[in-house]
Amino acid sequence: MAALRYDRLLCIDLELTCWEEHPPAGQRREIIEIGIVEADPRNLEIVREDRYLVRPASSEVSPFCTALTGLTAGELRRHGRPLLEVMRTVVATYGPGRKATLAWGDDWSAIERDCEVAGIPNPFPGPASINLGQVYMLLTGATQRPSVSRALQELGLEFDGRPHGALVDARNTIAIYRELATRFRAPAPNPTSAFSLVP
Repeated sequence: MAALRYDRLLCIDLELTCWEEHPPAGQRREIIEIGIVEADPRNLEIVREDRYLVRPASSEVSPFCTALTGLTAGELRRHGRPLLEVMRTVVATYGPGRKATLAWGDDWSAIERDCEVAGIPNPFPGPASINLGQVYMLLTGATQRPSVSRALQELGLEFDGRPHGALVDARNTIAIYRELATRFRAPAPNPTSAFSLVP
């Protein structure tokens, strides 16, 4: 893997096909939307962002999934692209192999699985992949990973937008990172404590 750049940071979020209970026979959960935000970790500003729709190959979009994500089967048929095309675009546009990438949870497993099934390289290398939800748990002492909405609330922030949209969730995840980074970088009142999560 090429040396990581530290002047850019990516944050991704995925939406997958889902059902109220178990997947129907012959179907599985697969990526249908990728949201990606790029930020400058020095000034904590968002540089650019994108949303990609992925046409499912092994499953159908259920009414439950549409209610949760707002995505319909028709929309994905018309505007979604195969995973291979989407990943090629992500690589060409964002260069994820050279930038640390945040996600709130283990989105990496879904990417690895779907890329393997599609027979394409995974553009998000393990050493550059950071589970911000896990980092948040370690910093706060939580024993369960809160939702993005709950973590924002604990930090005194509000969720911006409709949950379960990949780009919206990626924006809110980067907002958590921005808040943690801001508090860490602020002068500590107690020289023995680097930062506090208390507002």
